[in-house]
Amino acid sequence: MCCMSESNFRKLFKEYTGKSLIEHRNFIRISQAHKMINSGEYTVQEAAYLTGFNNMSFFYEVYKKYVTYSLNCFN
Repeated sequence: MCCMSESNFRKLFKEYTGKSLIEHRNFIRISQAHKMINSGEYTVQEAAYLTGFNNMSFFYEVYKKYVTYSLNCFN
């Protein structure tokens, strides 16, 4: 699509954004999950699964990386 190899795209993406594609994807997922949790319509577990996290331990790890407060207030 971009007329470049995947590795070149990844390199340029990191150069311009300062984040890897995986970091950017996780940021988008966590942002979405955070909104879902704050809305009160979803539990933490539901929000995690609906945003593509199939492992709750990994979700908590990534969530803590991007959000400054603990998930305990949402349980």
